[in-house]
Amino acid sequence: MLCEKCGIKTVVIYTINTGNVCDKCKDEINGVNMTPEEWESLDYFSEYEKWGDPSKMKLSIVRAMDDLRGYVGKPIHIHCGWENRTTGVHPDGIAVDFHIEGMHVIDQFLAASRFDAFNGLGVYLWWNNPGLHGDTRQNKLTSDSRWGSVKKGQYVPLDKIFFELAIKI
Repeated sequence: MLCEKCGIKTVVIYTINTGNVCDKCKDEINGVNMTPEEWESLDYFSEYEKWGDPSKMKLSIVRAMDDLRGYVGKPIHIHCGWENRTTGVHPDGIAVDFHIEGMHVIDQFLAASRFDAFNGLGVYLWWNNPGLHGDTRQNKLTSDSRWGSVKKGQYVPLDKIFFELAIKI
């Protein structure tokens, strides 16, 4: 396949919001901070939501969120984006915690899972409004790229037991 950004023929292609791109171009896109022009180009979100510092949010995650909002056709409430902390990917500006209004948390997960851009997905059952953590980390094939949380600080695999708990919410 050809990378739609640089035109180089490559075996590894990622489908992200800007099309099919090679590994190098994906890294470049993930590294781009949102600009006022990028915020203006969105269909559903603005810089005035709970992104933390909107200038530190990366194009990759914000575009993924905008695409997800278009797909589900329901409001998405941002809980947090960029945060000044020492762990996780929120400080990199590539993560968002959110919930989708009027959707069960399992349906939220299934909808977000349809998008290649969300390389990290966590399902949080204990939030006031159960929802997801989504991020555009480099690799979704790591053991820590999908998880559930039944209470603060407790992370578990997304397995039958977890989903049986989630169904009861």
